[in-house]
Amino acid sequence: MRKRTGERHTHTVPKTIPARAHPLVRPLFELMIRECASYELVAKRSGVSWHTIRRWRRGQPPDLQNLDACYNVFDYRLEACKSPVN
Repeated sequence: MRKRTGERHTHTVPKTIPARAHPLVRPLFELMIRECASYELVAKRSGVSWHTIRRWRRGQPPDLQNLDACYNVFDYRLEACKSPVN
């Protein structure tokens, strides 16, 4: 019998975004779904472990530098902007 490992998930493209996913990573998963980008592809191009990306999906807060690297895969970047004054 073949031993199951976490590697079987690396070629998977997310199909949904769980409610527990951190708010900063939700748009990243939307991009991954829209572009049919697997965890392995984003990990390889960003230099961020696919395990880390999967943990974000489960609610772990992202490191901003790693998150920015993942967004860069899709030609996006994290940027702070000033809130409008009320």
